[in-house]
Amino acid sequence: MDDSRALKRLAHGTLHSLQRLEDMTHDEADEKESVAKQQRQLLALQKSLQQLNQLKDRLTYKLNHGPSKILSDLLGDEDADIEVGSEAQHAAVTSSVAFAKRLKTLEFLQAYRLSGVTVTSVSDRRVRLRWETFYQGEYHEPYYMELEFKGHLQVYRHTLPHFLPLTSIAEAHLNEDLTCFVDEIGDLLNAYVSRQQQVAQLKVDHSPTIIDGIHHSQSLDYIQITLLPSERSARQLKVDLYYDDLHATRPTKVHVSDYDDVSDSALVEKLKSSLKQSELSKALSSVRHDGTSQPVR
Repeated sequence: MDDSRALKRLAHGTLHSLQRLEDMTHDEADEKESVAKQQRQLLALQKSLQQLNQLKDRLTYKLNHGPSKILSDLLGDEDADIEVGSEAQHAAVTSSVAFAKRLKTLEFLQAYRLSGVTVTSVSDRRVRLRWETFYQGEYHEPYYMELEFKGHLQVYRHTLPHFLPLTSIAEAHLNEDLTCFVDEIGDLLNAYVSRQQQVAQLKVDHSPTIIDGIHHSQSLDYIQITLLPSERSARQLKVDLYYDDLHATRPTKVHVSDYDDVSDSALVEKLKSSLKQSELSKALSSVRHDGTSQPVR
């Protein structure tokens, strides 16, 4: 009997110890979960604080760079009242305000002229932007846009190429950051003119070696040429150029093939590399029999 009671006490003690260990394990797990929960809450608070700071920075930037700030004088936004006691004071204040407005406008216009953009007033609520385009230090065709101010800026009319993503650019920047809007349009226009002039130069320098002309999309984000046999290649080469981004002035993808698919791999790789790094005409010259561009007769 004593042995039986001892065995029962031992079993009870063991079970009790196991239960305590299990309770301690649960307590430790609960404590870890509590710490993990607090850490998650802390990270969430830190993220919220970071987002609030970013929002504050964006709002501050918008106040300092938005159209209401930049174009307020140019668009005739003169809501402030100035009290004067005599006609002489009124004349002096009017003259001073007019002079300050002209000075501010001239500073604003000059800043944009330096970046190839001119801004002129069309009416008290409308301005005209003129983008100058350049290629290799020479002026090319200008592009125009009129902006209208009706509580916010909107595009009234323009002469930009239809394939530019004007709507998305305006939605993103026109009433948030006018400088960014102007710069983005200017970058796209100059990239387009660069591709356009490279194709024109390619026609001048390499027409005798190109079969059936140069084929391309309106935006020149795709160009295709077929080259006559040369000293470097005994077969016709078809070259497809792809520009994945309308900001690009060099093709981002080049596909070269011949009609028998047995092109000299070294020649093909050199041509691809040259086309991605150089202007089209120079790239083609660099891989055709010592830079000359006459076909093999």
